[in-house]
Amino acid sequence: MRWERQNEDRRVVFLFDTDVIKTLCAPWITGPVNERNLGDGYGQILPQRPLLDFDPDERQKLLGIERRKAESIAWLLANKAAQTAFQYGTPILQTTAHSLETFRVFESVKFDAAAEADVSRSSVDDREEQFFGQSLRIVANRLNNTDESFVPQKAGRFLADVLRTVEQRNLQRSSRFVREWDAFATIVRLSNGIFSLSDFAPSDKYYSSHLKCKLENVSEELRKNDTSVALELAELEMSLRDVVAPSSYRFGKDRLATDGLAVAELIYANRRLAQLQASDVRVVLITGDRKLVLALADSRQPSQAGDDRQLRGFAFDHVLHIWSFVDSITGEIQKAVSRGEPKASATQMSGSELFSGLLAFPAEVSEPAKHLERLARNAVTPERDLTGQILPHEIEHAYERWNEFSEDAVGLHRHFLFNPVKYDEIAKILLAKFEAIDSRIDGERLGNLAVETMARARDRTNVEFSEIGANSVLNAHKNGVRNPPDLMFDSLEVTNQIFRDLSLPKRVFVTSAAFSNRFEQIVEDCYRPNSEDPLDDDYRQECYLKYLVLGALFASANLWIVAEQHAESAVKIVERANWLRDPIRTRSFACDVKSTNMSGREAYYLLAVSSRVRARTRRRYDDARNWLVKARSSLAADREEGTAAGVPFIRFDCEDLAISLGHYYHARSENKDDPCDALADEISRSAQRLLDVREMMVQNDAEENVTVGDQYINVTAAVKTTIATNLLQVGVVQGYRSSKNYVGSVTHSVDESELHRALDDLVTHTDLISQLSYFKKEPLSHDAPSDPSIICSPLILLYSVVGAMVGKMERIWRPGNVEEIDRLFDAFRTNVTYYDDWRFQSLREYAKSIL
Repeated sequence: MRWERQNEDRRVVFLFDTDVIKTLCAPWITGPVNERNLGDGYGQILPQRPLLDFDPDERQKLLGIERRKAESIAWLLANKAAQTAFQYGTPILQTTAHSLETFRVFESVKFDAAAEADVSRSSVDDREEQFFGQSLRIVANRLNNTDESFVPQKAGRFLADVLRTVEQRNLQRSSRFVREWDAFATIVRLSNGIFSLSDFAPSDKYYSSHLKCKLENVSEELRKNDTSVALELAELEMSLRDVVAPSSYRFGKDRLATDGLAVAELIYANRRLAQLQASDVRVVLITGDRKLVLALADSRQPSQAGDDRQLRGFAFDHVLHIWSFVDSITGEIQKAVSRGEPKASATQMSGSELFSGLLAFPAEVSEPAKHLERLARNAVTPERDLTGQILPHEIEHAYERWNEFSEDAVGLHRHFLFNPVKYDEIAKILLAKFEAIDSRIDGERLGNLAVETMARARDRTNVEFSEIGANSVLNAHKNGVRNPPDLMFDSLEVTNQIFRDLSLPKRVFVTSAAFSNRFEQIVEDCYRPNSEDPLDDDYRQECYLKYLVLGALFASANLWIVAEQHAESAVKIVERANWLRDPIRTRSFACDVKSTNMSGREAYYLLAVSSRVRARTRRRYDDARNWLVKARSSLAADREEGTAAGVPFIRFDCEDLAISLGHYYHARSENKDDPCDALADEISRSAQRLLDVREMMVQNDAEENVTVGDQYINVTAAVKTTIATNLLQVGVVQGYRSSKNYVGSVTHSVDESELHRALDDLVTHTDLISQLSYFKKEPLSHDAPSDPSIICSPLILLYSVVGAMVGKMERIWRPGNVEEIDRLFDAFRTNVTYYDDWRFQSLREYAKSIL
């Protein structure tokens, strides 16, 4: 924005309309003009040219070309908007209303994609690498079948051809839903989630302390949404209803309500910033909805933005159409084109030159300009006779320049969110690798080099964006909703301590800066590539560990889709290394200490937990168990290599029980009349296996020469807490089923003594007693640990209380009446999984039944 460029201390916080995110993920939907909804056509900045002079077949072909151009332009514009936000460490931000709409839209996309074979057989990364590998072979075969021989110096050209082929093959995939979901997953991973403005915490690197404080103040007000804030937002929304969607622009009641609430929040945020005297920061909405932009720009209503300006004046400063970025993408397209074969084209000029004679049309008074304005506003295919009236020579020339510009755009790829710098870096690394091997390059070896180099670059790009999203999770105190999965290493001290600190009730990472500093220290656990060796790009250990830390952080904030994707990425690093027989280099330890064995153990474990939490089908629970089996076998491989001696197998037995519980809860919530006896029996069997392993480990405590990870005395507080929580759940499920007279074929595995032991562990290791002090009139119990090491999440607290009721235990507070039960559940219930609505309601009803 020109306003921002006038002063380097100014900042713009962008909010994304759902349609901009949709454009990043599915530009084939929003890019071309949609005849049923003329509000689309984000990539067709100039109206479509008349095609009436062509025969039907030729017309259809030209329309296909037009749609492809429109798709490319739309994606480049939306991508530029995202990159502009990312440059200041800002994630994809939305208003609360647009955020809810976005996840509603993409839940539907995910549902449609889940039925496709592409999804059932592979992950997002698997599919990307598969298409890259296929495209690589096509380009290599093309070279082999021509007189043109491949030379290393053409690495950049070769890579461009491969990426272009990837895009072409991607378009031929059977399911657009899979393509759209893969794109959404990539964006979520790069931005570490999609956040509401209420969660936003600016980066210390890019925002002054003054602006950071003011923005956090506004975010906190929106997050708390007390009576005064809610009332003000409601009043704004009501006053805006007739503005954002008058009859000629109306999409429907849902869209009307969403846009009204979104603009109300936009106005509220800027009004509060004005009141806080934060004149150097603006909150700006980016949208592709021309009808919304025009409605706001045409309005004569007061802005409600803290002064007496009209709403149209506010809109000009705080609402941007996606077309606003067309000027900034012209130079990038020129750079991309020049890497291939430079040519004279529209990309050699600025956006204003590209549209000379068109951009100034609002100030024109001539008849042709008025017609052009009408066309641009309505985005319709012009009638033949009208087009003849408004296409004088200079406008005809502008169409020619636009045609060349959009043709250039079609050739660009979407890897790394169209980052030309990253693209050039990859080409240089490939060049160095190609030159280092034989002059006659074996096709398979060339392919492996290119695939792995691209994958490593992608991983580094992903972790480079680590601060994005992490800031908002930490500063909004969203992490700590639950404990992160109990990941662990026994030889990587920095990484292991971060895992432990994320579970502490006493917050270690109070600010994003504190986390960022520790996050960067992870390199101390890792192999460090030789910066003077262009062939050494082995950052795999660092990327692997950073993926795991980010996965743990976002899991603790209930952002499981992000956690799962980071886990998948970490798994892929290890699996690629195994497939290529290219061991990941690790940090060299002292002579008497074994090096880390990069088996993928913790990545598989994190993926098992994430898959279980996000499961909505039986297949997903089976997937979770399969990942768990791999985690267990990886630990066995680590032990054989003389590493991971302190990592216990019992973690996996505990997670196996969690999967059994989750599958049971899910099935019960889907059919409340089905007691699901077989799944309940599986819970009992899983619980018994866990108890048997624990008993064996307890016996090992008295033995000498036993691996430390096989002694229960050495099990961490995090693992003991997870074991206790799951066993408490089993005890409560057994009690609930007995009260309903549900009878399975397996005897109960958790008796009253086990409930007492589980509760003792939770009192010892978590801040359970402190959390329950809200319900007690007397001082805290002397049982409360002075420095608990594990967060007592709402799930732990509720099952502890109901478990105490089942076992008639006096050690902690128990509700004495229905009102206290309702107050307990209203205060502490937090949904994490798909079935939690049913689970917590059933738990509440069961607690009342046993008073």
